[in-house]
Amino acid sequence: MESDILDGLDQVGYNGALDNEKALLTACEEGFSSQEYVALCRWLATQLDQHCDPESEKSDTSEDTKMEMLHLGKLVSELACPYKGLVSGLMEGELKNKKDHLKIILFLVSELQAAQIVASKTGTDTQIKKQITPLQDIQMICKALNLPEPSQQQTSDLFSSIETQVNILLKKVPEKHIGKPVLRHSLSSEQWSQLDKINCVLSADYECRRRMLIKRLDVTVQSFSWSDRAKAKIDMMAKAYQPKRHSLTMKSSVSLAHLLATREDICNVVKTSSGASREKTVCAVNKVLMGRVPDRGGRPSEIEAPPPEMPPWQKRQDGGGRGGVRGADAQRLKHSICVCIDESREKLYGLSQSLWSTPELAFKEKQSHDSLVRFFSEAGGWTVEPSYILETAFRATWCLGAQKNLKLVNVGFLCEYDALPGLGHACGHNLIAEVGVAAACGLKGALESQADIPVKITVLGTPAEEEGGGKINLIQAGAFADMDVVFMAHPSQEDKAFHPCISIEDCTVKYYGKASHAAAYPWEGVNALDAAVLAYSSLSMLRQQLRPDWRLHGIIKHGGTKPNIIPDYSELLYYIRTPLLKDLSDLKEKVEECFRSAAIATGCQVEITYPNPVYSSILPNPSLQKHYEENGRALGMEFKEDGSSFSGSTDFGNVSHVVPGIHPFFYIGTEALNHTPEYATAAGSEKAQMYTLRTAKALAMTAADVLLNPNLLKQVKEEFTVAKCSQEQKSK
Repeated sequence: MESDILDGLDQVGYNGALDNEKALLTACEEGFSSQEYVALCRWLATQLDQHCDPESEKSDTSEDTKMEMLHLGKLVSELACPYKGLVSGLMEGELKNKKDHLKIILFLVSELQAAQIVASKTGTDTQIKKQITPLQDIQMICKALNLPEPSQQQTSDLFSSIETQVNILLKKVPEKHIGKPVLRHSLSSEQWSQLDKINCVLSADYECRRRMLIKRLDVTVQSFSWSDRAKAKIDMMAKAYQPKRHSLTMKSSVSLAHLLATREDICNVVKTSSGASREKTVCAVNKVLMGRVPDRGGRPSEIEAPPPEMPPWQKRQDGGGRGGVRGADAQRLKHSICVCIDESREKLYGLSQSLWSTPELAFKEKQSHDSLVRFFSEAGGWTVEPSYILETAFRATWCLGAQKNLKLVNVGFLCEYDALPGLGHACGHNLIAEVGVAAACGLKGALESQADIPVKITVLGTPAEEEGGGKINLIQAGAFADMDVVFMAHPSQEDKAFHPCISIEDCTVKYYGKASHAAAYPWEGVNALDAAVLAYSSLSMLRQQLRPDWRLHGIIKHGGTKPNIIPDYSELLYYIRTPLLKDLSDLKEKVEECFRSAAIATGCQVEITYPNPVYSSILPNPSLQKHYEENGRALGMEFKEDGSSFSGSTDFGNVSHVVPGIHPFFYIGTEALNHTPEYATAAGSEKAQMYTLRTAKALAMTAADVLLNPNLLKQVKEEFTVAKCSQEQKSK
């Protein structure tokens, strides 16, 4: 308890007589008979009063012990002290136990710590301001020197009194305890201006060095995850490292005021690496006198690109010989991709948060569309087309080598950003958009210095994946016509280069009956709800006759208005899924028979419609999957070999039938399942950022493999043709 009290007193700014364990225990032994103990209680109570009610006037302190205990008892009672008997003991003046005296101090210290935290967070403490003005600086100086408030004096008198008080204090310290000031002469306005410019240059130099050191730190920590043993602890590492990493600042906080206050005794007059200094380091432990310390550089003007970030043991990429690219060049480019993405991570996180905090449904993603368009417009270098084909779609493009009339390889990255009704971003589409943006910007940043690579990067904002099939509309309008390869990634519970997403078609069924009073004239009615329930039950029984990889699920959207009215209208919405389009037609036939049978049995009329286009299954591309896995493993991803089942659907499947592509799934640090409130929370968490940007790096690095290796691109297109023909043969 004593250690906790002393730590707490130090944190709240106490520097009185009881700042050590021996004095504290002695004072608590005497309790309110000890002047030091009473003074400590009084100080804590005063500080609490200032935080709880800054406007209150300080009451006169009483010399009477019982009155002091009574006042303290009222304060402890108001603060809801949890220690039994403590309040009553203070009120009755009967506390004589050392342990009780310690408890009083511990409770007051804890409450003061909490009050200070609340004040710093909410800004309710009137002594804390968002901006420190010169007047506030002077007020703090006066408070430190025990001088009156500055508002009560003239400026000249104020500074005279400050100088006088400082001289008085300086006489009390030992001679040479405080060094002479570095600046001993008055400076003109022009000299101050010049000094400010010099300080700005030094601050910029400091920022550049600090950025370099922090980048080295990031790369070093990232390299820890390359070992198999560390991969299992990557979450633990991120949890320990990220808070400390975010506390590091790039900017220098040194101002002209610091330079003015600098003293000679804190200046490094002698270089620490000089021979004279090193001679003084010889001792029993350090017996070897170091020779001349080599100059390791590090000046901003001498900084060169660091060596490749990728591990030297990474498997060599295909195409290293004729028609391909040297491995060192590829690794250098991949390193640059990672650096570019890391440098933009704060902006990317801000973009993801803006999407996550304003979830919008299919074809209504106006704010998300505007945020993404604004991001690319402000990034520079991109040609941005808002409301491209669809109102909430967009396109951003960037070209390299177009002026040489070379055949450009068009690499596409897709962004999704629609949400789920009632659940927000429970499918993580804000992270899908972030991955697409980060991968495209990382690849662009790395390629800007590669003038010999003819490339076009296209980012497509594709709305309405959850309902409506925005990508299908874009396909029909020719948005993918000139793309060579396309990339996107989807959040999940694991890292997976390929999941066999299946075909889907949604079906709307409407039954029309005849209304009647359910109690007075039920025989006059035709119950549309009965038809819906009968159809629902029939389809539930049909499931036991379906293939294991077929899916059938739905809801009753409308079933009537009041219990005493026989429903004359009901509506169902069903999703029908199969791996192959041919199977989808077969299953639709069975489903429609159930719907029509229910109508016949109940005497209702039925209307069956398919309001949205069919989502096709995703075509695999082994070469793209292989390179994505290799790049992902180099960044610390773990890909499971077991064939986990997944029966989701996406309109990216339709894209994969018109252009070669890859749609991997990625882990975001949670075991929660998609389309749940828990997953929506995880998609907006800072924890998901490391996994999201890692996926963006792997996608961009895979795109770099395609750009640097024409043989790989040729193979990707051949596999696309084979997969498409195979799918068409199976569907006949």
